[in-house]
Amino acid sequence: MFQSCPGQGLRCHLLKRKVRSRQKTTKSECMSSDYQDSASFFEEEMAFFAGARRRAAASTQEQRLAWRSETVMQRRTRNSKEVYDLFGGEIRYGPFAGIRLGDDLWWGAPDLGAIMLGVYEKEILELLTSDAFSYCDTLISLGTADGYYPIGMLKTNRLARAICFEISEKGQAALRSNAALNGVEDRIEVHGEADADFLSALDIDDFSRIIVLVDVEGAEFDILTSDVLRKLMHAQIVIEIHNWIDGFENKYAQFLKDVGEFFQLRRVEPVERHINSFEELDEFTDDNRLLLCSEGRPNKMRFLHLTPRQAD
Repeated sequence: MFQSCPGQGLRCHLLKRKVRSRQKTTKSECMSSDYQDSASFFEEEMAFFAGARRRAAASTQEQRLAWRSETVMQRRTRNSKEVYDLFGGEIRYGPFAGIRLGDDLWWGAPDLGAIMLGVYEKEILELLTSDAFSYCDTLISLGTADGYYPIGMLKTNRLARAICFEISEKGQAALRSNAALNGVEDRIEVHGEADADFLSALDIDDFSRIIVLVDVEGAEFDILTSDVLRKLMHAQIVIEIHNWIDGFENKYAQFLKDVGEFFQLRRVEPVERHINSFEELDEFTDDNRLLLCSEGRPNKMRFLHLTPRQAD
């Protein structure tokens, strides 16, 4: 009967029973520790469900029918606007907390919710605000859109200035408006479309303290030529690669070959978004809450970080 405890006999058996008894008691105590009486428990439960019940009561049948026929893009935009309004247009979480954005955005309306929550392009956000870039003082942004990154980096005093290239005039207007909203307009320089000659518009000789952020919807291969990469060889470069352009395979192969001459190449790995940790979203439906993590991309994107070789 006691062969599993050779040499211990009855004493080992009694000790095991005592441990099991203690474990059962502890487990029972843990299970009931949060429960005092039904009335108080019910009161806490009603507080938990209050938001969802309020939301259900406030929506009409016509609204619910309309929501069922929304496209994914329409649903993302509506959710984002709701979070934007809930937060008063101010980013509440993440490294850019406290940054304000206007609601008349050119590019990022469906992403406003994720931006307010600090989870939009979280891997890039964490990289740019990491110690790896703490010595940099200037951002050159190619494809700036509404100015999320340059304004965030300036407002939080991670950089002294930003030089932005944006092809859309409406995007340029949104960028200037958001810069003024955050009091950093005097530290931002705005240009139009970036091409392979964009460096000629800049009065910069030393790129060793500069971050180059590139998001130009597939034009990265035309802009970042071997000659441009050579001139930027002392900078830190972060690029979003767009794989849906014509001739992608050949262009990407040549680009990587050119990059290898001057930079150490690293992939920026995806970061999880823990959307259920935001109590402000407790009353959102599962679909709406999870859609706030979506960035509407056609596939998992590739981000690259190019580091000067001499820095390794």
